[in-house]
Amino acid sequence: MPQLAPLHWILLTLTFWLVVSLVASFLWWNQSPTTTISLSKNTLDTPRNWKW
Repeated sequence: MPQLAPLHWILLTLTFWLVVSLVASFLWWNQSPTTTISLSKNTLDTPRNWKW
């Protein structure tokens, strides 16, 4: 079923980035909670600046 391949890779990519985001947020929060909040806010406010 070739139709499932794109969805499979989309789910893999989303899961991968979710894990990366959680780990990065955890590490940043341990260093500086204020930096994490501002970084997350900037990322959410400006999705067009994301580098894919």
